[in-house]
Amino acid sequence: MVGATLGRLGIFGREAGQRLKEVFGSGQQDGSATAQSDEQFNLSLARPLAGEGFWIDFQESRLACWKTDSQVKADHPLGPSIGDRDSAKSMMDCIAAGANGYCTSNTVHGDTRVVVKRTFMLEDGQLQDPLGLWKETRVLSAVAQLPDSSAKDHLPKYCGSGLTDAGEPYMLMEHIDGRSLESALSDDARIDYVRIGIGITSALEILNELNVIHQDIKPDNILVRPDGEAVVIDFGTASGQRGIAAYSPIFKKEQLVPDGNQAYHAPEYENPGLANSISPKSDVWSVGLVMLRAVTGSSDFLSALIDAKCRTPQEYQAALESTLEVTGVIAESRGAEVPEGFLAAISAMLEFHPDQRPSAAEAALLLKALALEDCQMAGA
Repeated sequence: MVGATLGRLGIFGREAGQRLKEVFGSGQQDGSATAQSDEQFNLSLARPLAGEGFWIDFQESRLACWKTDSQVKADHPLGPSIGDRDSAKSMMDCIAAGANGYCTSNTVHGDTRVVVKRTFMLEDGQLQDPLGLWKETRVLSAVAQLPDSSAKDHLPKYCGSGLTDAGEPYMLMEHIDGRSLESALSDDARIDYVRIGIGITSALEILNELNVIHQDIKPDNILVRPDGEAVVIDFGTASGQRGIAAYSPIFKKEQLVPDGNQAYHAPEYENPGLANSISPKSDVWSVGLVMLRAVTGSSDFLSALIDAKCRTPQEYQAALESTLEVTGVIAESRGAEVPEGFLAAISAMLEFHPDQRPSAAEAALLLKALALEDCQMAGA
């Protein structure tokens, strides 16, 4: 199976990269990188037991997403991978760089801007383990095959993926104009935080259809388009629920405790009393904390709630009530208009026990109701 094959390869060196090309397809001879088109990308969707929706089938006999194809072709050849985050950030076309890789801008078909996501080349000439890139490719390519909906606008559009001539994997996705929510909040920009919350929860609703848990919802991983719509990015630490978590060589159960900004992780990631209760509702908790940050523009006052995640339910509840009270005061001092019922909705999303929180779909409905009521009041 693919997972076992990649597991044996370990960290991808040049030799391993060449082996990937032999197994999963080779690039063009002209030195340019290519990727498989959406029409030709054949991702199997498997149906589980009745009533449980469907999940991504990660146990295909071959990894179609790493095959290259001339249908989608980056106009600028992709050179060797960059060695580290600092080196990547010094590149003129670098958009972002993190622990697991970096993104550069490129074009396809002459005028369509895309983002190229790749992994780092380590000092010893080995390519960093591309597990995170593999996850992201699988998730976004599966999302692309779901029926069109407005909710899909809150996730990056998958444009293709493949191997460079050196055998290094990459993925192409939509280039999103805008900036991160973290950047906007750091600049004290006024944003429509209810609209942001609707966008995030709508994206999570799509991921829930695939039984995927994002696991790293935070302001850095939310992009805000110029029109104010939110887009959820970065699926390198994603994991799964039920089918994916149970059997997939990629989305393993032990990966339900990811690296990342633990401040935005739900209590069940850290509190022994909530062991084995990680679910898609864990992402809903993270959205609640992001919303508090968005409405106040600050994270300093959130420390008491974050520290209480590892305490008793009673201590956590006291910290939550105090945090919500402070939120209202800070928002009022900034002149932010907090719709009636907003803090109650956020309180529900930040419940200590996951089974007491709304699902992403329910949270989206709560926020949409608040937005509608606010519009009706403004027009009265």
